[in-house]
Amino acid sequence: MLQWMHGEFGLIGSLILSYILFILFIFWISGLAGINESRNSDEKKFYMLIVGILLPPYPILWLISEIFRQHRILREGKHGIR
Repeated sequence: MLQWMHGEFGLIGSLILSYILFILFIFWISGLAGINESRNSDEKKFYMLIVGILLPPYPILWLISEIFRQHRILREGKHGIR
């Protein structure tokens, strides 16, 4: 596989592609951990984890939406943090 990537994309392309895939893997694992730590019911959390494992973009999108939700909460100052 590495030889194929190097043949198709060259050295710089294969390094960039490997880096992007590594970052997406880290975001996927982080999203699964975040879903597992959420305050949802156990049944809903279970289904969200199953969907997150079977569809890897789901935890990444969940993580990004959670980042924006937390930013909005902090910006509105509901918790006294400004």
